[in-house]
Amino acid sequence: MIALAGGLVLAGCEKKKEADKPAASETAAPQPAQAPQPSPDAALPEGSPPPSELSPGTAAVARGEALAEANCTRCHATQTGEKSTHASAPSFATLFTNYPPDYIAEAFAEGVFVGHGDMPAFEFSPDQINDLVAYLKTLGPPG
Repeated sequence: MIALAGGLVLAGCEKKKEADKPAASETAAPQPAQAPQPSPDAALPEGSPPPSELSPGTAAVARGEALAEANCTRCHATQTGEKSTHASAPSFATLFTNYPPDYIAEAFAEGVFVGHGDMPAFEFSPDQINDLVAYLKTLGPPG
């Protein structure tokens, strides 16, 4: 009992000391309110990957995939481990292992005339080249 009473007295003393102190708001200089910092992912729907994982641009990738499907995939494989249907056509999944993306973009800009002996000639616009390279970058390791 005595210990309990002593504890209550000490607790009361502490409260009195705190009451004697001026409130922090009375002694501290007023600080300007800081605007809340937006989260980098704030505008994305729940479950969306962060913007860095959407690069090089999902629209460009989709257009590049459509371009590849229309012009390239009848000969070139696109999946890791998949073999191209044309023996001389390199797989797009490993393309950047042998060639840097800038080299591929330049080859497309100049017109890919002979990738393999019976490859048809293709001419792409600069936007199509960017889209195709964006798609190809999603298939394999960066160059």
